[in-house]
Amino acid sequence: MLKYFFLSLSLCWCIDSYGQQVARLYWTDPTYNIIYELKDGRPQPVITDGLGFPWRLASYKNNLFWSNIDKNLIQKSNLDGSDIEDVAVITYPQGIAVDPANGNIYIADTGSPAIIRISSSTGKADSIIIQGLSDPDDLHLDPVHHKLIWLDQTTHVIHAANLDGSNVRTVVADEKYLPVGIALNPANNRIFWTDRKLKAILARDLEGQTTPTKLVEGLNIPESITFDEQDNSLIWADLNDKRIYQYNLDSGEKITLVREEVSGFHVGLLVINP
Repeated sequence: MLKYFFLSLSLCWCIDSYGQQVARLYWTDPTYNIIYELKDGRPQPVITDGLGFPWRLASYKNNLFWSNIDKNLIQKSNLDGSDIEDVAVITYPQGIAVDPANGNIYIADTGSPAIIRISSSTGKADSIIIQGLSDPDDLHLDPVHHKLIWLDQTTHVIHAANLDGSNVRTVVADEKYLPVGIALNPANNRIFWTDRKLKAILARDLEGQTTPTKLVEGLNIPESITFDEQDNSLIWADLNDKRIYQYNLDSGEKITLVREEVSGFHVGLLVINP
């Protein structure tokens, strides 16, 4: 049985004074094959059936998308977990991103290894955007600059490219860093990553030109990370203590969102703002 303990949460995970939820946080638990939502201040299972090592998450309009590694599938559902559908069969899907402009889906497929596009018009994986990669995993789409940004889990290098796969370049590549999860703030031209070697969260510009700065230090085994633009905060998971934390970039305050006694681990953190 899963046992959760809670500290006071930031208002962005609660119901506001008008009775409306102002943000939604989801994550996958591949150990127990569950997708959770932090709802009304408590983790609620959203999807518990038919999953096989769910990994990364993405959203588009009123749908939640995820990579189902063991079943070689990209799947989607409504935000409440209803109406689950298979989207595409992919060899070994990991990272996933959806273009908010047109609904095209981009998949980091470690089995190829390549980044594949699923067309919203045909519903088929019709294009290999970038091939010859090593181990692409955490994939994000920058809708402001129209870029794909992804992390290679073997080389621990962060790359970027245009949406058509052209102009592939390096954003983070230095042996002193070991990024394991990335998050974007396109409006402010920033990328954040959890760094397993430095036990910290770092940030730099999306072009990879500025010197990386440490934002949060003294972490244990940081994993997945996401950015909440409405609250201007970072949310990340730690594999060692199996907790989810939030750090406000304005106030510098760090709080624990989920503290648990027995559970799997948290991957694919995703914030959906209204």
